[in-house]
Amino acid sequence: MKFTSLVEPLKKQINLAEKVSDKKLTLPILGNLLLKPENGQLKISATDLELGLTIILPGKMEDGPGLTVPAKNLSLFLNNLNEEKITLSVKGSIMHLESGEYKADLQGMPVDDFPIIPEVKNSEYIEIDKKDLNEGLTQVINSAGYPVGRPELNSIFLTYKKGDLRLVATNSFRLSEKILKDKIESNLEREIEIIVPIKTAQEVLHIINEGELDKEKVRIYIESSQILFDFGNIKLVSRLIEGNYPKYQNIIPKDFKTNVSVDKFELLNAAKIASIFASKNNDISLTIDSAANNLVLEARDSNIGNNETTIKGDITGDSLKISFNYRFLIDGLNSLNGDKISFGLNSELSPVRFKSLNSDDYLYILMPLNLNNN
Repeated sequence: MKFTSLVEPLKKQINLAEKVSDKKLTLPILGNLLLKPENGQLKISATDLELGLTIILPGKMEDGPGLTVPAKNLSLFLNNLNEEKITLSVKGSIMHLESGEYKADLQGMPVDDFPIIPEVKNSEYIEIDKKDLNEGLTQVINSAGYPVGRPELNSIFLTYKKGDLRLVATNSFRLSEKILKDKIESNLEREIEIIVPIKTAQEVLHIINEGELDKEKVRIYIESSQILFDFGNIKLVSRLIEGNYPKYQNIIPKDFKTNVSVDKFELLNAAKIASIFASKNNDISLTIDSAANNLVLEARDSNIGNNETTIKGDITGDSLKISFNYRFLIDGLNSLNGDKISFGLNSELSPVRFKSLNSDDYLYILMPLNLNNN
């Protein structure tokens, strides 16, 4: 094999594949990328046995045997080049790299040792614009957690029903739900409920934001134990998580004793300032005064000092004082679209629902802190 292309697109795709390769090196071959010709183009493959990524990259190709080479070393070499073009050629177990005055030989491993990346053959699909998928995943992914022994929470819950695609994530302290409606095309006639590993969702975001994509749409194919994200020249296949996702709808409050509308950026800025003075519990308090129609954010730590910020809001219902983990509050505010937001509360220990004032397609549920237990 002899392949010549521009450095930049090759660098981008190799960096993308390198993220999927197994850094733990439980099997040395998983730290390698498979590079081989396919229909006059370069096919790059990476896998950690849970995820499989294939990328097709055009260039000047002379057919011949491919090779697997260490992903990290190839990525480091490409990232330090300042030349325009590069040629990769394979001879035996060596891949020779040449770009201007830069030359290198990478020791490889046999192609036959590289694991086979499974195929998803189901013809049923959901098609969505990559920008909409990117927005949806970005809005929910921070709510996924990393609890040991609870893989179903370290995930994105994806459901499809009659044109309604929902993305949900929770770590039991917070929950995000995004509804992608009227933005998808599909030939699915059945309902879908699957649990997608968080690493898969992170790789999808990497592909959308960092990959060289040849299409604006993403097609999602789902089988009983696998999901395929088909970006055209890039395909990502992943195992699904087995198990039952929590009945998350049960914790979403429907009615509230206190309703607040406020400028998102004023509240976000006040929360960021309060976070500087938060204690080791990461707590900041929010006093909602319905008579004065304002909100007071406070934080204090005996070793740092204290802070108090008052902002105006539109408030109906009971006055209330409540405490939040400032990181979770800031994440939630950042995930909301628009300038104006609303949130509803029932008590100092009940879940709080945040949403944008001009959109009903996303909600963020945040559990308050119970400081009496600390």
